[in-house]
Amino acid sequence: MKRLEVKDYYSADITDLEHFSPNDVNNFYLHLEFNINEVSDERSSIFSVVVATPYSLNQRKINVKTSKTKFLLLINLIGMK
Repeated sequence: MKRLEVKDYYSADITDLEHFSPNDVNNFYLHLEFNINEVSDERSSIFSVVVATPYSLNQRKINVKTSKTKFLLLINLIGMK
């Protein structure tokens, strides 16, 4: 079995991802890119993902069922309006 690793990650929206915290956990939308490949290989492939709350997708009028983008939905059940 091949062991994969994240070589790097990036967001054009956030300069310091390690210390980032959203202003509103119920309204959050972030596009991330991950560079991933085998541990033994310095090259990498880019994988993009959008991390978002349902509210933020609704505000942007994005239909996740028809969009070609892959989404990771974050739902904050504590304090959710």
